[in-house]
Amino acid sequence: MSIFAISDLHLSFTKKVVLADEQAMTAAIAKPMDIFGWGKHYLKLKENWLRVVTEKDTVLMPGDTSWALRLEQAMCDFDWIAQLPGKKVISPGNHCYFARSKKKIRDALPKSIEWLDAEATLVEEKVVVATRG
Repeated sequence: MSIFAISDLHLSFTKKVVLADEQAMTAAIAKPMDIFGWGKHYLKLKENWLRVVTEKDTVLMPGDTSWALRLEQAMCDFDWIAQLPGKKVISPGNHCYFARSKKKIRDALPKSIEWLDAEATLVEEKVVVATRG
């Protein structure tokens, strides 16, 4: 069991997609990050995540997971993240405009994702604290 961390995914899927369908993923991206030199960064992220992270691992994701303005839009990004192995602990960043209600987010998230906002949780016998930032 390992703990990994990654932030600033800046995903922007406009519909649910499956990890195996790279063409559908590319077609569903609303805000490509190519202008920042992140050409199809979600494909690189997926490839490396699948190579390194197992179901027994935890991935800390402190902020800027999605460009979505509303939770309903962010759900496409969370559904994509949920397909990746491991438990995910996500906290809001300065671009997480969808993060208005902790309860609504927690109720909507897939089971493999935990939402932290000005709180703490235990991850593999270690305390993890997160807040918007």
